[in-house]
Amino acid sequence: VSFSDGNDKGNYYISAGLSDQQGIVKTSSFNTADLRLNLDYRLSKKSKVIARMSAFIGDSDFSAGGDKVGGDRNFVQQVVGFRPLVNNSPDTIIDDNDLGVGNPLTFVEDFSDNTSENRFFASLAYQYDFNIPGLQYEFRLGGNLRAKNRERFFGNSTWQGSNVGGLYQKMTLNSLTYQINNLLNYNKKFNSNHRLNAVAGVTYDVRDVENTTYAVSDFITQQLGS
Repeated sequence: VSFSDGNDKGNYYISAGLSDQQGIVKTSSFNTADLRLNLDYRLSKKSKVIARMSAFIGDSDFSAGGDKVGGDRNFVQQVVGFRPLVNNSPDTIIDDNDLGVGNPLTFVEDFSDNTSENRFFASLAYQYDFNIPGLQYEFRLGGNLRAKNRERFFGNSTWQGSNVGGLYQKMTLNSLTYQINNLLNYNKKFNSNHRLNAVAGVTYDVRDVENTTYAVSDFITQQLGS
């Protein structure tokens, strides 16, 4: 959904969206929500402000196995290469234990992969036009905040967990980046063949990124797993 309006001094635009997707595998899903805001407002004939903001929230299950990387340990490769799991005869009952370690059903019954992510972008700019044609000052502040968390568990019946008594992994990413610009722009067109574009200023750039990875194996019980 979106909405916009404006007048002689400025305009704005707001949009929001929701998405709820369920995958082919019954334990897979992808849910997102996003919000966006654009604002342009003229303070006077010579100055204006420009604001941009967007936010994103996502949550997904079963992030692993979306391609063929990983060979026989990958879910897609196992489904393609494994023998049929369902027999046409109603009298035939398939025991999961008879399928062996690493069969495709283990990714449904003995595996979990949950990811959550939040992102926020914002920028604010002030522009002033000098009396000299083509000369403009701009101050701009912008940033990006991101937080991501991923948790995976491989039970004893999966390839990854069979040799280590179950495997739990937790990965986090937290990052903050922002930039401050003080710029003086000059754009002058002399004729159809000649023009001059020049920029002078100072930029302050900050990046703070933290990654963590934890792994635990050899569980005495599987009750806390998937």
